[in-house]
Amino acid sequence: GSHTASASVVESVLDWDFAASFHDQHATGSLTYEVSGSGCSGWNVSLAANPFIYTGEAGGASLEPRHLQLVSTGEPMAESGDGTGVTATGVTGSLDEPRTVLTAASGDGDGTYQQQLGVSITVPGGTPPGIYRSTITVNAATGP
Repeated sequence: GSHTASASVVESVLDWDFAASFHDQHATGSLTYEVSGSGCSGWNVSLAANPFIYTGEAGGASLEPRHLQLVSTGEPMAESGDGTGVTATGVTGSLDEPRTVLTAASGDGDGTYQQQLGVSITVPGGTPPGIYRSTITVNAATGP
């Protein structure tokens, strides 16, 4: 049969404003995404960030995505489907590499689910003022 999985961001609170400082600065935020799956092979969802690209006049450079950390993975909320076999991984860590945050076991996962993720960012002291933007990719793939 046909196996599909797709994901899209529903809400993000990831817009931070920092004053210039010689001390590290920290902030938290959240990202909620929705995944839809069908078929019988199961699926998984992973998250990763690209470097924060600098724009401005202060001569700043890109910030590595390791400054953005996944700090929590909420339990999945079923919008449709019974939730059987759909599990939050509890994985946390730097988003400079893909982190699997939700899985559906083979034979499970039909339906639509939402998950809220907690993130934090550390801006190193002495970072030049300007705008830093990153793309966070939420990837859904079929298979265990």
